[in-house]
Amino acid sequence: MIYLLDEYQAKPGRLRELRAAFETSYLPGARRRGLTLVGQWVTPPLELAEQGNALLVLWSLPDREAFWKMRFGTGSDPEVGAFWRDADGLVERRERRFLCDAGELPR
Repeated sequence: MIYLLDEYQAKPGRLRELRAAFETSYLPGARRRGLTLVGQWVTPPLELAEQGNALLVLWSLPDREAFWKMRFGTGSDPEVGAFWRDADGLVERRERRFLCDAGELPR
């Protein structure tokens, strides 16, 4: 199993807009690319108008082949680019980490 942890630092007061855009514009395409949404979290756990919040999104893929297919096999997805052009006004930064269970490190 491979996990992808996305962190989106929302601009102050823009968390609800970011979540709505994510749900309607990003999530359907991510599912089509083979990503399974494991969960979403917000930190700190109440919306902060002065400093903003981080939205953490955890995805899963069953194996390395699914990862490569998701990443490169489906070609460029114009919906992803359109989402980020719109979402750039809602986020200060974004980061993606790739994870696996420590006991399943490939050799």
